[in-house]
Amino acid sequence: MKRIQILAAAVALISLAAPYAVEAQLVSGMSVPIPFEFYVGTQKLPPGTYSVTRGANSLVRLSDHRGNDAMMLTTGTAHKSRNQEGGLVFNQYESRLFLTQIRWQDNPIAGEVTKSKLEVEFARNHQANRTLVASSANR
Repeated sequence: MKRIQILAAAVALISLAAPYAVEAQLVSGMSVPIPFEFYVGTQKLPPGTYSVTRGANSLVRLSDHRGNDAMMLTTGTAHKSRNQEGGLVFNQYESRLFLTQIRWQDNPIAGEVTKSKLEVEFARNHQANRTLVASSANR
């Protein structure tokens, strides 16, 4: 767990130092309208339409192109949806939603987002409900 946090911090620092290099690695994605506030790790993001792009080594970037951005590393997991549509899956604990999985259209492998300490704390005290937000378009 600590290794993942260190790796995520290193990716964040590199992305600040070399945004053009990171942008060049992001190769495919989708657009997803998210009608609620949500967390990626401990970062709270507002509702909006987000571009979700993926690159090499499980790097994923969310951006609403208005200054709200998040980058994360994901772990491959089986995409269990029968029709394999693209979209984002959130764990909901009362009124707080956390991004937990990124499903790429027509891909049997989804990207699992590591739970933050904040989400683990909510999971201890509340039952999670899963919410799927389907993509509006793949690019």
